[in-house]
Amino acid sequence: MVEPIRLAHTGRLWYLVAWDSQHKDWRTFRVDRVQRLASTGPQFTPRDFPGDIAAYVSRSMRQVPYRYRMRIRLHGSVAELAKRVPSWCGVLEVLDEESCALSTGADSIEALAAQVVLTGADFDILEAPECTAELREIAARLERATRVTTLRHIDDVP
Repeated sequence: MVEPIRLAHTGRLWYLVAWDSQHKDWRTFRVDRVQRLASTGPQFTPRDFPGDIAAYVSRSMRQVPYRYRMRIRLHGSVAELAKRVPSWCGVLEVLDEESCALSTGADSIEALAAQVVLTGADFDILEAPECTAELREIAARLERATRVTTLRHIDDVP
């Protein structure tokens, strides 16, 4: 039995935060995966959550079994980047005063690349060497698509 306390939105998905009375711990449940609701016990008095629910859900997302995972160093402080990086992109952690790490994951390399681009910051890949070849292919596609071909208008020809 779970005792729901609050819904939390990550920018992409909704999660239910609840006390799991069987495991005696807080848990998160993806709302889109809930198949059946059943009242299985008496009413309960909601517990006080020990901390920030949004931060708890973000930490819980680190353990999501994504097909691809990546950890990158972002050039910029956590304070600066926390304002720009959508919380659903992943979890930021302090590395030093001028950089932070982002742990992120996705079910495709394209989605992973998009999340990294959404940070709006320069970055270095710390973990995920298995992704670099596919990321290079994506970068090459983007480069090809953005090449500027200068065509002279017929009136411009001397």
